[in-house]
Amino acid sequence: MKFFNGTKEPTEMDRVMENITQTENEIRGRIYQLGEMFYQANKEKDRGEVEEQYYAVIDLVNKLEQNRIGYYKNKLRLEGQMMCAHCGAVIPYGSMFCNVCGQRADGQTAAPAMGVAPAPAAPPMGAPTPAAPPMGTPIPAAPPMGTPTPAVPPMGGDMASAIPPAGEDMSGGAEAASTIHKCSQCGAVLEEGSLFCESCGAKVQ
Repeated sequence: MKFFNGTKEPTEMDRVMENITQTENEIRGRIYQLGEMFYQANKEKDRGEVEEQYYAVIDLVNKLEQNRIGYYKNKLRLEGQMMCAHCGAVIPYGSMFCNVCGQRADGQTAAPAMGVAPAPAAPPMGAPTPAAPPMGTPIPAAPPMGTPTPAVPPMGGDMASAIPPAGEDMSGGAEAASTIHKCSQCGAVLEEGSLFCESCGAKVQ
């Protein structure tokens, strides 16, 4: 009996079975890739634009995708974060404005602060975007369509409330003060690296 690296040398049958398994896995992968391409090309089409047998599956996947996004937003809420409805960036939970694109975080249109140029329509190149789970991630049992999302209680209220009163001693003295950035328009404390104020939407100078 021959041995190879301490194990039994594979027989010709072993090699043939391995080739069969690899080929079958490749076929499954290509079928999945084909299905993904078909779905992406047809997911926004109306009934009648796609054959009924395909439309039914596409419609189901669209509904499941909406549930998946809802679960992902709930995960962010539990982590103290939220997704900007305008650009999709992950920002601190309860923010009125996105600190990446400067738009209203709830997706509504708002006028810019006095003396502040309108915020850009899209985030700058290289801006962080949420790392959404891959399509193949197992999805929990979806609630019936139309089930209302539980009300999310506010966390911390207005950002401006985090500003200590004038004259109050701050731990760390001058060293801590040097790391705190405030909005020049409303005085709210800014997150590190913010491009826009999360309370009033003003561009950070």
